Amino acid sequence: MSQPASAFVPTPPAHRLPAASPDLADQPGGIPEPAVPVAPRWMWEAMEPDQRRAHMTQMAAWVDWLRERHSEPPLDLKDKIPACWYLHPGPLDILTTLYAEWIRTHAPASDLPLISFYDALARHAPALGYPGKCLRGSHDDQRGTLPGMDFATWILTSAWATAPALPITFLIEPETSMPTPTASAEPQPDILPTADITALVEAGHAERLGRTPAVRIDGTWWLGDESAGIYVRVPDPQLTADLDRRLAKYTTAQAAVARQQAGTPLASVPVDGEAAR
Repeated sequence: MSQPASAFVPTPPAHRLPAASPDLADQPGGIPEPAVPVAPRWMWEAMEPDQRRAHMTQMAAWVDWLRERHSEPPLDLKDKIPACWYLHPGPLDILTTLYAEWIRTHAPASDLPLISFYDALARHAPALGYPGKCLRGSHDDQRGTLPGMDFATWILTSAWATAPALPITFLIEPETSMPTPTASAEPQPDILPTADITALVEAGHAERLGRTPAVRIDGTWWLGDESAGIYVRVPDPQLTADLDRRLAKYTTAQAAVARQQAGTPLASVPVDGEAAR
Protein backbone atom coordinates (compact mmCIF):
# COMPACT_ATOMS: atom_id res chain seq x y z
CA MET A 1 0.00 0.00 0.00
CA SER A 2 3.05 2.28 0.16
CA GLN A 3 3.20 5.09 -2.36
CA PRO A 4 5.95 7.55 -3.28
CA ALA A 5 6.02 10.80 -1.37
CA SER A 6 5.32 12.70 -4.59
CA ALA A 7 1.84 11.15 -4.61
CA PHE A 8 0.95 13.23 -1.56
CA VAL A 9 2.72 16.53 -2.23
CA PRO A 10 1.38 19.15 -2.59
CA THR A 11 -2.18 18.09 -3.55
CA PRO A 12 -3.82 15.11 -1.80
CA PRO A 13 -4.95 12.25 -4.04
CA ALA A 14 -8.55 12.74 -2.96
CA HIS A 15 -8.56 16.05 -4.84
CA ARG A 16 -6.06 15.57 -7.61
CA LEU A 17 -7.76 17.34 -10.54
CA PRO A 18 -8.27 15.43 -13.80
CA ALA A 19 -6.20 16.42 -16.80
CA ALA A 20 -7.91 18.83 -19.17
CA SER A 21 -9.30 17.33 -22.34
CA PRO A 22 -7.61 18.66 -25.50
CA ASP A 23 -11.07 18.99 -27.09
CA LEU A 24 -11.91 21.76 -24.63
CA ALA A 25 -9.27 24.04 -26.15
CA ASP A 26 -11.31 24.29 -29.36
CA GLN A 27 -14.54 25.21 -27.58
CA PRO A 28 -15.68 28.82 -27.08
CA GLY A 29 -14.21 30.24 -23.93
CA GLY A 30 -11.28 27.86 -23.87
CA ILE A 31 -10.53 25.58 -20.92
CA PRO A 32 -12.75 26.35 -17.92
CA GLU A 33 -11.24 27.02 -14.51
CA PRO A 34 -11.25 23.87 -12.36
CA ALA A 35 -13.54 23.84 -9.39
CA VAL A 36 -11.90 24.50 -6.04
CA PRO A 37 -11.78 21.21 -4.13
CA VAL A 38 -13.69 21.07 -0.88
CA ALA A 39 -12.70 18.76 1.95
CA PRO A 40 -15.39 16.10 2.41
CA ARG A 41 -17.02 15.34 5.72
CA TRP A 42 -15.42 12.03 6.67
CA MET A 43 -18.32 10.25 8.37
CA TRP A 44 -17.48 6.63 7.64
CA GLU A 45 -20.71 5.07 8.89
CA ALA A 46 -22.77 7.49 6.74
CA MET A 47 -21.00 6.44 3.52
CA GLU A 48 -22.20 3.75 1.16
CA PRO A 49 -19.91 0.67 1.23
CA ASP A 50 -18.28 1.40 -2.15
CA GLN A 51 -17.58 5.01 -1.20
CA ARG A 52 -16.35 3.98 2.23
CA ARG A 53 -13.94 1.43 0.76
CA ALA A 54 -12.61 3.91 -1.81
CA HIS A 55 -11.99 6.69 0.72
CA MET A 56 -10.59 4.33 3.34
CA THR A 57 -8.18 2.74 0.85
CA GLN A 58 -7.02 6.20 -0.17
CA MET A 59 -6.57 7.33 3.42
CA ALA A 60 -4.72 4.11 4.27
CA ALA A 61 -2.15 4.93 1.59
CA TRP A 62 -1.79 8.40 3.12
CA VAL A 63 -1.31 6.91 6.61
CA ASP A 64 1.40 4.60 5.25
CA TRP A 65 3.12 7.61 3.71
CA LEU A 66 2.76 9.61 6.94
CA ARG A 67 4.26 6.81 9.06
CA GLU A 68 7.27 6.58 6.77
CA ARG A 69 7.62 10.35 6.40
CA HIS A 70 7.80 10.93 10.17
CA SER A 71 9.34 7.65 11.33
CA GLU A 72 12.03 9.39 13.41
CA PRO A 73 11.97 11.78 16.39
CA PRO A 74 10.31 13.95 17.41
CA LEU A 75 7.07 12.37 16.12
CA ASP A 76 8.14 8.70 15.72
CA LEU A 77 4.87 7.96 13.95
CA LYS A 78 5.95 4.51 12.79
CA ASP A 79 6.13 3.49 16.45
CA LYS A 80 3.08 5.47 17.57
CA ILE A 81 0.70 4.44 14.77
CA PRO A 82 0.35 0.64 14.67
CA ALA A 83 -0.03 -1.06 11.31
CA CYS A 84 -3.48 -2.16 12.49
CA TRP A 85 -4.69 1.41 13.20
CA TYR A 86 -7.86 0.83 11.18
CA LEU A 87 -8.99 -1.77 13.73
CA HIS A 88 -9.14 0.84 16.51
CA PRO A 89 -12.01 3.39 16.38
CA GLY A 90 -10.10 5.97 18.44
CA PRO A 91 -6.95 6.23 16.28
CA LEU A 92 -9.11 5.87 13.14
CA ASP A 93 -11.18 8.91 14.08
CA ILE A 94 -8.12 11.02 14.94
CA LEU A 95 -6.32 10.00 11.75
CA THR A 96 -9.45 10.78 9.75
CA THR A 97 -9.57 14.26 11.28
CA LEU A 98 -5.88 14.80 10.53
CA TYR A 99 -6.34 13.58 6.95
CA ALA A 100 -9.23 16.02 6.42
CA GLU A 101 -7.11 18.83 7.89
CA TRP A 102 -4.21 17.85 5.61
CA ILE A 103 -6.55 18.09 2.61
CA ARG A 104 -7.85 21.50 3.71
CA THR A 105 -4.33 22.80 4.30
CA HIS A 106 -3.00 21.64 0.92
CA ALA A 107 -6.03 22.62 -1.17
CA PRO A 108 -4.98 25.03 -3.98
CA ALA A 109 -7.25 27.84 -2.76
CA SER A 110 -6.57 27.29 0.95
CA ASP A 111 -5.67 30.29 3.08
CA LEU A 112 -4.49 28.06 5.92
CA PRO A 113 -0.78 28.15 6.75
CA LEU A 114 0.97 24.82 6.21
CA ILE A 115 2.04 24.78 9.84
CA SER A 116 -1.60 24.42 10.92
CA PHE A 117 -1.64 20.76 9.90
CA TYR A 118 1.66 20.01 11.64
CA ASP A 119 0.50 21.78 14.79
CA ALA A 120 -2.52 19.48 14.83
CA LEU A 121 -0.35 16.44 14.07
CA ALA A 122 2.08 17.17 16.91
CA ARG A 123 -0.81 17.79 19.30
CA HIS A 124 -2.59 14.52 18.55
CA ALA A 125 0.37 12.22 17.79
CA PRO A 126 0.50 10.70 21.33
CA ALA A 127 -3.06 9.37 20.97
CA LEU A 128 -2.68 7.72 17.56
CA GLY A 129 -2.28 4.12 18.70
CA TYR A 130 -2.70 1.48 21.38
CA PRO A 131 0.68 -0.34 21.31
CA GLY A 132 -0.08 -2.33 24.45
CA LYS A 133 -3.35 -3.70 23.11
CA CYS A 134 -1.83 -4.44 19.73
CA LEU A 135 1.00 -6.48 21.23
CA ARG A 136 -1.58 -8.55 23.10
CA GLY A 137 -3.62 -8.99 19.95
CA SER A 138 -6.53 -7.08 21.49
CA HIS A 139 -8.38 -5.39 18.66
CA ASP A 140 -11.90 -4.20 17.94
CA ASP A 141 -13.54 -7.54 17.21
CA GLN A 142 -16.90 -5.83 16.70
CA ARG A 143 -15.66 -4.65 13.31
CA GLY A 144 -15.50 -8.21 12.02
CA THR A 145 -11.78 -8.64 12.55
CA LEU A 146 -10.19 -12.06 12.35
CA PRO A 147 -6.69 -12.90 13.64
CA GLY A 148 -4.09 -12.01 11.03
CA MET A 149 -6.53 -10.14 8.78
CA ASP A 150 -4.66 -7.53 6.75
CA PHE A 151 -6.08 -4.27 5.45
CA ALA A 152 -6.71 -5.50 1.89
CA THR A 153 -8.87 -8.35 3.22
CA TRP A 154 -10.52 -6.32 5.98
CA ILE A 155 -11.65 -3.49 3.70
CA LEU A 156 -13.43 -5.98 1.42
CA THR A 157 -14.90 -8.45 3.91
CA SER A 158 -15.27 -6.95 7.39
CA ALA A 159 -18.68 -6.15 8.82
CA TRP A 160 -17.77 -2.48 9.27
CA ALA A 161 -16.52 -2.00 5.70
CA THR A 162 -19.52 -3.71 4.11
CA ALA A 163 -22.26 -2.26 6.35
CA PRO A 164 -24.95 -0.13 4.64
CA ALA A 165 -24.89 3.63 5.14
CA LEU A 166 -26.52 4.92 8.31
CA PRO A 167 -28.65 8.09 8.45
CA ILE A 168 -26.79 11.14 9.71
CA THR A 169 -29.23 11.82 12.53
CA PHE A 170 -26.78 13.93 14.52
CA LEU A 171 -26.79 16.61 11.78
CA ILE A 172 -30.53 17.27 12.11
CA GLU A 173 -31.40 20.65 13.62
CA PRO A 174 -32.46 20.20 17.26
CA GLU A 175 -36.07 20.91 18.18
CA THR A 176 -36.83 24.12 20.02
CA SER A 177 -38.07 22.10 22.99
CA MET A 178 -34.77 20.26 23.27
CA PRO A 179 -32.76 21.55 26.26
CA THR A 180 -29.43 23.15 25.44
CA PRO A 181 -26.50 23.67 27.82
CA THR A 182 -26.17 27.17 29.25
CA ALA A 183 -23.01 29.21 28.84
CA SER A 184 -22.54 29.30 32.61
CA ALA A 185 -22.48 25.51 32.99
CA GLU A 186 -19.39 24.43 34.89
CA PRO A 187 -17.23 21.71 33.27
CA GLN A 188 -16.99 18.44 35.10
CA PRO A 189 -13.66 17.90 36.91
CA ASP A 190 -11.29 15.42 35.27
CA ILE A 191 -11.24 13.12 38.28
CA LEU A 192 -12.19 9.45 38.64
CA PRO A 193 -12.41 7.33 41.80
CA THR A 194 -9.67 4.75 42.24
CA ALA A 195 -12.31 2.01 42.35
CA ASP A 196 -13.50 2.93 38.84
CA ILE A 197 -9.95 2.90 37.47
CA THR A 198 -9.24 -0.47 39.11
CA ALA A 199 -12.40 -1.95 37.60
CA LEU A 200 -11.43 -0.71 34.12
CA VAL A 201 -7.93 -2.18 34.44
CA GLU A 202 -9.25 -5.55 35.64
CA ALA A 203 -11.77 -5.63 32.77
CA GLY A 204 -9.04 -4.95 30.21
CA HIS A 205 -10.40 -1.52 29.26
CA ALA A 206 -7.42 0.39 30.68
CA GLU A 207 -3.65 -0.14 30.72
CA ARG A 208 -1.47 0.34 33.78
CA LEU A 209 2.19 1.32 33.42
CA GLY A 210 3.75 -1.53 35.37
CA ARG A 211 3.24 -1.03 39.11
CA THR A 212 3.06 2.74 38.86
CA PRO A 213 -0.12 4.76 39.54
CA ALA A 214 -0.22 5.77 35.86
CA VAL A 215 -3.13 4.35 33.83
CA ARG A 216 -4.13 4.98 30.21
CA ILE A 217 -7.77 4.87 29.10
CA ASP A 218 -8.61 5.37 25.41
CA GLY A 219 -5.37 7.25 24.80
CA THR A 220 -5.70 9.49 27.88
CA TRP A 221 -3.43 9.16 30.90
CA TRP A 222 -4.57 9.32 34.52
CA LEU A 223 -2.32 9.60 37.60
CA GLY A 224 -3.50 8.17 40.90
CA ASP A 225 -3.37 9.54 44.42
CA GLU A 226 -3.85 6.45 46.56
CA SER A 227 -4.21 8.44 49.79
CA ALA A 228 -7.06 10.49 48.31
CA GLY A 229 -8.56 7.54 46.44
CA ILE A 230 -8.75 9.37 43.13
CA TYR A 231 -7.14 9.51 39.68
CA VAL A 232 -6.59 12.83 37.87
CA ARG A 233 -6.47 13.25 34.07
CA VAL A 234 -3.09 14.26 32.62
CA PRO A 235 -3.59 17.46 30.54
CA ASP A 236 0.08 18.06 29.66
CA PRO A 237 0.89 16.80 26.12
CA GLN A 238 4.61 16.43 26.91
CA LEU A 239 3.92 14.28 29.96
CA THR A 240 1.38 12.30 27.92
CA ALA A 241 3.96 11.67 25.20
CA ASP A 242 6.55 10.61 27.80
CA LEU A 243 4.10 8.16 29.41
CA ASP A 244 3.22 6.77 25.97
CA ARG A 245 6.90 6.09 25.30
CA ARG A 246 7.35 4.45 28.69
CA LEU A 247 4.30 2.22 28.18
CA ALA A 248 5.48 1.21 24.71
CA LYS A 249 8.90 0.22 26.11
CA TYR A 250 7.30 -1.59 29.04
CA THR A 251 4.89 -3.62 26.89
CA THR A 252 7.68 -4.46 24.46
CA ALA A 253 9.84 -5.70 27.34
CA GLN A 254 6.92 -7.70 28.77
CA ALA A 255 6.30 -9.33 25.41
CA ALA A 256 10.00 -10.20 25.07
CA VAL A 257 10.05 -11.77 28.54
CA ALA A 258 6.92 -13.77 27.74
CA ARG A 259 8.43 -15.04 24.49
CA GLN A 260 11.65 -15.99 26.26
CA GLN A 261 9.78 -17.82 29.01
CA ALA A 262 7.65 -19.66 26.48
CA GLY A 263 10.72 -20.82 24.57
CA THR A 264 12.82 -21.85 27.61
CA PRO A 265 12.34 -25.52 28.62
CA LEU A 266 11.90 -26.35 32.27
CA ALA A 267 15.11 -27.45 33.99
CA SER A 268 15.26 -31.21 34.37
CA VAL A 269 15.21 -32.58 37.89
CA PRO A 270 18.41 -34.59 38.67
CA VAL A 271 17.95 -38.24 39.54
CA ASP A 272 19.40 -39.74 42.72
CA GLY A 273 23.17 -39.51 42.75
CA GLU A 274 23.34 -37.39 39.58
CA ALA A 275 23.67 -34.12 41.50
CA ALA A 276 26.70 -35.46 43.35
CA ARG A 277 28.49 -36.11 40.06
